[in-house]
Amino acid sequence: MPLDTPLLTAPELNVLVRHRVPDVFIFDCRFSLADEKAGLRAYAEGHIPGAYYAHLNRDLSDMSAPPSEGRHPLPEPAAFCAWLSRHGAAPHSRYVAYDDAGGAIAARFWWMLRTQGAMDAQVLDGGLPAWTGAGGELEPGQPPASPEPAVKPSWPVRPWPVVSREDVRRAAAAGHLIDARDARRYHGIEEPIDPVAGHIDGARNLPFKELLAADGHLLPREELESRWRSASAHPSSSVVYCGSGVTACHLILSAVAAGFRPPRLFAPSWSGYIAQEGLSGP
Repeated sequence: MPLDTPLLTAPELNVLVRHRVPDVFIFDCRFSLADEKAGLRAYAEGHIPGAYYAHLNRDLSDMSAPPSEGRHPLPEPAAFCAWLSRHGAAPHSRYVAYDDAGGAIAARFWWMLRTQGAMDAQVLDGGLPAWTGAGGELEPGQPPASPEPAVKPSWPVRPWPVVSREDVRRAAAAGHLIDARDARRYHGIEEPIDPVAGHIDGARNLPFKELLAADGHLLPREELESRWRSASAHPSSSVVYCGSGVTACHLILSAVAAGFRPPRLFAPSWSGYIAQEGLSGP
């Protein structure tokens, strides 16, 4: 039965870990755009007991895809599901994803799981800082080897429910296209990553970081609902994007946490859009 919230608290996770509840898969999603090995190093230094490691570039993206698919293209659904199967993880398993960035990366994994039929997936609210702040222990070491299970779980392998460029144009015209990046990037004042600054015409700005409290937890449900209604008259009909299709998933997470149906994802996001449009920097 699907869980009624996309978020899990640190004390709730502690119960699962302490009692070694079966068929629970915890994934550490820490990652740095500046150093793609930093997350794995941090994992090795200390992670939630029993957690596996999900690498944004290697496990949650297909970096061989063309630029039109964005900086973090989604992998083929079959490849993602096969990776999960190698861990012995099934659609009916329970999942908890965490990072140290307010859920910015973990939400991408959560969204991928949910759209492939794993409805018992949650993000650790407040991430690793919440875990350690609540007295949770860490264990050092490299990711455990995943022995091939005797019977690999079967996955439905669904196409990613993403939108096209034409869908993006329609959403923009209706006032339902939402940009998850911070205001300075949205307004084109600065662009530290992509070759072109700015935003898709007609997009509105709802920075995902502004939906987080100072301690990295998501804002209370009522506040999330208010922020979303200010950004879009119909949050559940919205299309979201960011720089590369990662933090936009955090907007989807926040919308679901606020009680809305999941907005749709424009996976290529700004980096893919400028490539599709043939835009280039100075």
